[in-house]
Amino acid sequence: MKQPDSPLKLREETQLRGIRKLISSRLSTVWHEAVHVTLHKQMDVTIFYAKRQQFSHGFVDYFYYALIQTLKQDEYKKFNAYYDGTLLQSFDSIHLGLAVDHPKGLLVPVIHGTDAVSLDDFSIKRKDLMMRTKLWKQTPQEMEYGTFTISNLGLLGIDFFTPILNPPQVAILGLGRVQFQAISWGWGDVPSNKVTISTSLTIDHRVLDGADAARFLNSLEENFTKLLSVRTEE
Repeated sequence: MKQPDSPLKLREETQLRGIRKLISSRLSTVWHEAVHVTLHKQMDVTIFYAKRQQFSHGFVDYFYYALIQTLKQDEYKKFNAYYDGTLLQSFDSIHLGLAVDHPKGLLVPVIHGTDAVSLDDFSIKRKDLMMRTKLWKQTPQEMEYGTFTISNLGLLGIDFFTPILNPPQVAILGLGRVQFQAISWGWGDVPSNKVTISTSLTIDHRVLDGADAARFLNSLEENFTKLLSVRTEE
């Protein structure tokens, strides 16, 4: 707050209202209550770009669908969960929240029941929900009951960032931009051309450990490659 005799020249003073005020309150609460830990990993997604003409969907649909398959695995059910500080609830149903940049503020519409839909249906639902949300035509029901959130800042040129948990969820995945580079994964190996995507997984360390998150990211990378490998063989 500017003091009466301060040398600061005030440009504007605004009271937070509506969605922006709600976002401020929710994020302040979760930041003070949850123990945020973020793991970063560059995932090898070369297979998509090397064979992209063979695929009927865009990169995002395949990557998000591989994420859903990872969340369905028994060992990662605890990533698809709520924690209120006392009770941890994990779910079989996967309701995927998609962070959307909107003039009114950050919105997180939800695709419900992604654990039970095909890739084709998921792609249709995702594109429809994203389009309607950007036009402020999402329904109130589509803003509720998310169990895991993904935030994609890659289109804005960001590599890595620290996503903040979307309470009461216990994990959120951030995506950075896709990069084309020569990489060697082992000492002494000859670098080869690879396509990678930057990922940032934030977990609530009260209920999840760093090793759990590391295995989750490794499995996501494997599931993405497996999904596309199967598609090229069909």
